[in-house]
Amino acid sequence: TATDAGDAAYKQANLGAHLAFAAPGVEILSLAPGNGYELRTGTSIATAHVSGLAALLIAKSPGITAFQIGEILQSASIDLGEPGRDPVFGYGIPNASAALKALPDQ
Repeated sequence: TATDAGDAAYKQANLGAHLAFAAPGVEILSLAPGNGYELRTGTSIATAHVSGLAALLIAKSPGITAFQIGEILQSASIDLGEPGRDPVFGYGIPNASAALKALPDQ
């Protein structure tokens, strides 16, 4: 799901037990047609933050499994909402620094 600059939930995002993580997704500077930039909002914008962090974990630890990535992102998330996984923020916002530190030794 998406959050705004104050880590509040994006008001138009869906809620539910299916949510895994939250990430910035309100008024994020994004590429635009014509070699430009524009502020974009939405859960699709937030998804890029989490998938980019997953890609970084793979780049730093090529043998890492999808299961390990999920565990690392979960343990490295800043919990926002009800303690633990909740229907508004999932596990929270993954912290990139904590996720990198949690990589298995190579």
